[in-house]
Amino acid sequence: MKFLYIVILSLLSLQFFAQEKPDYGKIGVRIADESSDYYYPKLFGRYIAADRSLTVNDFRYLYYGFTFQAAYVPYADSEYRGNLAVFFDKKEINEEDLQQMIKYGNLILKTLPFDLRALQLLDYAYYHSGNRKKSDDAEFKRKMIIKAILSTGTGLSKNSGLHVIDDLHKFDLLAEKKLRYNGVQRIANNSCEFMGVFENDKNIRGMYFNIGRLYQVSAERLKGQ
Repeated sequence: MKFLYIVILSLLSLQFFAQEKPDYGKIGVRIADESSDYYYPKLFGRYIAADRSLTVNDFRYLYYGFTFQAAYVPYADSEYRGNLAVFFDKKEINEEDLQQMIKYGNLILKTLPFDLRALQLLDYAYYHSGNRKKSDDAEFKRKMIIKAILSTGTGLSKNSGLHVIDDLHKFDLLAEKKLRYNGVQRIANNSCEFMGVFENDKNIRGMYFNIGRLYQVSAERLKGQ
């Protein structure tokens, strides 16, 4: 079954539409419209249920639409992330460890529903504890979030930066592309950051990430909007 979903996700990538920057104004209007297919409570319910009929476009509305929700806090992190650190240093993971990973992974997702690291962890923990359905659900969500982000640009120039709503997602996307961050980070323009990477076979010196939405929401919250 796990192999089947990997095949399905690969086929989805063949239907990938042209890269397009998120239109936050349009997203905000549609997710607030109760008659829209993108009405956020309804769409988010489908996400929680890991509805396989959700498309990359649906995930664009889910991911970027989250920034319009009161639950979204720019630059927030989970208090439970530290509880998982111990497991990354263990040579062997037992059943009790798996259950703890599941517990804390789900706690992270309660406040950060698009946390790629928690989803990857749950994919692993559920798979090795024998719950293939929940493992596949976590993998589906993570892969589709990544596809949604990659649909926003190439990441190879400041005018085509990948739009992220979570600062950690810059590092997650580098890892997804098998690029290692080299510690170089600089502002490219008023909404884009450059992240340098070590020498690689792709001849990529670094990637650009558009974090303008984090800035915007932070500013709006400070003004009390």
